[in-house]
Amino acid sequence: SVTAMKKAMECCRIEGGVLLVAPEHRLSLELHCKELSNNGSSIAKELHDFIYDDLWRDILDECDELLRHNFQLIYAMGSPKSLPQGPHRWRAIQAILEALVFDQDIIDFLQRHHKACSIGMNQSPIEWPSIQFFEGSPLESMVEELMPMIANAIMKKPPYELSWMM
Repeated sequence: SVTAMKKAMECCRIEGGVLLVAPEHRLSLELHCKELSNNGSSIAKELHDFIYDDLWRDILDECDELLRHNFQLIYAMGSPKSLPQGPHRWRAIQAILEALVFDQDIIDFLQRHHKACSIGMNQSPIEWPSIQFFEGSPLESMVEELMPMIANAIMKKPPYELSWMM
């Protein structure tokens, strides 16, 4: 129970002890607190105050490894809901990616701007080419020309799902 945890932690604090907890256990407790709060549990406030008390200090050892996405806990809570206009958003992104890798004018343009981006054409027909954009002024100036090119390529040959825009 939360009361028992608080008593044990208070004893640890008085004795000058140290509590070592794996990040995933602390994250799990935080998520459980949110779940209790969403369910209207009366213990949620007490648990929240306990978790977010100023008595804690996080010490990260091998932080590069600890902060990787594999160590983040994600639990689905509540009823699933679809994203507003999700399929249209996804298809729009697909159209942009298709224009970037299949429109020859855009490919030539990207290859001429090697300081702003790198495009690697894969040998396999089932893989998408890799495109990497580099931060900085070359990218900023290139984007001003690239955006209208992408829009024109999509309008010239729109995917069926986006033909309603025409």
